[in-house]
Amino acid sequence: LKEKGVDSDRFFYAAEVSHVKTLLQSPFYLNGLSSVFLEDARLPNKTDIMDSLIRLRYLKDDEKFSDRHTDRGYERFKLLQKLSFSMQLMHRQELEDLNEYQRLFDDEERQLMQESGLLERNGEMWRFTHNNFREYLAAKELLGLPFEERIQFFSHYNHVFPNWVNTLGYLCGLEDDDKLLLWLIDNSPEALVLFERDRIDSNARNKMFFDLFEYYESKELWIRSELCCITELIRFACSVDAIQYLVGKISKPTRSITRCMALQMVAEMPNLYGLEKVVTNSLICSFEETLHNNGYECYLAMRSIWCLHLQTSEVTKRIVELAKESDGSYLSFFRQRAI
Repeated sequence: LKEKGVDSDRFFYAAEVSHVKTLLQSPFYLNGLSSVFLEDARLPNKTDIMDSLIRLRYLKDDEKFSDRHTDRGYERFKLLQKLSFSMQLMHRQELEDLNEYQRLFDDEERQLMQESGLLERNGEMWRFTHNNFREYLAAKELLGLPFEERIQFFSHYNHVFPNWVNTLGYLCGLEDDDKLLLWLIDNSPEALVLFERDRIDSNARNKMFFDLFEYYESKELWIRSELCCITELIRFACSVDAIQYLVGKISKPTRSITRCMALQMVAEMPNLYGLEKVVTNSLICSFEETLHNNGYECYLAMRSIWCLHLQTSEVTKRIVELAKESDGSYLSFFRQRAI
């Protein structure tokens, strides 16, 4: 921000006012929105962000295209939507110039798109300057289709294809209703993990997380998904209810895999919402219960304590005392980490 000459206090205040501050963790949005702020002295709301970034790219490329077709903006972006949609269907991030790009679009159409500032050539390949532009424009193209027709493109037997998840995130933000959001909750809830948390009611998030845990627990399988990883799932589900739920699973596991999954998940919690003491006691009890009969669960309990920064001197002393009662194989872990 300093290098760009952006007043950071005013910038972050504007981000709070426009409810886009959480997006600034992404270098793409931080860089783009700081440029928008320099240009407009304000920031757009979430629904207008991508259009603002696209407009900025177009304006910045004015010098490259002095003879640009300025009166054909609508046509240009309809072509870009078709291009991005084609790339999504092909599961491609780049198109080969001669055999793909030129076969899909004629010379005049290619010239129009290349004047947008959104495409770049890399050797014999064409691509969008950032995947977010491609995914957003593909969502705009989907928006013009009937709902039932859309589903056929991004899912199979109600299972969402992984390469469509980000596009669906943009699409949910563009829609006037929650029809797609509700469809995803019912049919492919993991796809929602990469969406903005605030778009989904906390009760719905909790239910999705509990249902997902219990589905895999009933089958005695580790939670695995093509659409998200454990860390992403936990950051999405993180709440007081989710923490209490996992503590319950740690304290009273119903299956052999239950406690292992819960320990692995609780270690990923980015916020304990004041439940540090409850979580710590649960982890110490788990360590003590599994010390002599389940080395892996015992290790996960230790790991969770350190991942969550719960290793106070009192906690460390208690764990070391318990570990001495075993064969001592856990002491080195604690001694290396105790401060």
